[in-house]
Amino acid sequence: MGFRFRKSINIIPGVRLNLSNGAPSLSVGPRGASVSFGSRGTYANLGLPGTGLSYRTRLDRAARSRGENRTATDPGLRQALEQKAAELMSAVTAIRNIHELTPDPKTGISWAELEAVYLHNRTSPFQVPAPVRPEKPDYLVLPEKPAESEGISFLGKWFESESAKAERHAENLRRWQQELIDVERENTLRQHRYQQQRTAWAEQYANWKFEAEEHEKRLATAQADARQQFRTDAAFFESYLAGVLAETEWPRETLVAFEVKPELSAVLLDVDLAEIEDFPDKIYGVNARERS
Repeated sequence: MGFRFRKSINIIPGVRLNLSNGAPSLSVGPRGASVSFGSRGTYANLGLPGTGLSYRTRLDRAARSRGENRTATDPGLRQALEQKAAELMSAVTAIRNIHELTPDPKTGISWAELEAVYLHNRTSPFQVPAPVRPEKPDYLVLPEKPAESEGISFLGKWFESESAKAERHAENLRRWQQELIDVERENTLRQHRYQQQRTAWAEQYANWKFEAEEHEKRLATAQADARQQFRTDAAFFESYLAGVLAETEWPRETLVAFEVKPELSAVLLDVDLAEIEDFPDKIYGVNARERS
């Protein structure tokens, strides 16, 4: 019979770290009544010092058995677990099989169809509506300063002492000042939001106006010139590609940068794909084992 290496290190009173053949375990409790945690499970240890009598039983197996029996005897719980596992696996499958969503290049729009779209846009009036200017906010009305008689009762008009009157008025002033602070803060927030919306609208309107003016200039260009410009109009191809990419189904938010070079018949694409450690490596399911 070989000897097993064993060493015990006290961490805190009543807690021991046991090193046995390189497999650490943790013991909690005084000698004679302790619980040990290790790679082989969780055990309860009972003994009477000096008698040689001891008892040892495994705890985690019993807990697991109770959990399995509950799952097996509770159809509602099992159905909920299966539904949750299916949802998790659906997300995992979508990521793993994303390549199956790759469209067939043969079903894409042709060069002639792109040219027809381009010429139609060049000869049609500008139909993009102008951005709507945000309305000014409705500000809250500032509360009025309370009068000295505010809040006085009917009997108080005749019997209220000067100290009670001063205390009542001071409380009214305190509430008024707090309400005034709250209203002013809310009005400031509304003004700030309006300024942000106004700035965003001004930028959107400037872009819209520029596009409208550019469109009017393009309308003046002859169709023959438009056909020639179509072959080198990178902005058109990039705008069209952006619309296609925006409709792409993708299981996670992904940054895509691109540039179209019509003269080279090339598209430069930079996709911020997930790191290898971000890809799912788990399979979700419910244990099929049943117990009576």
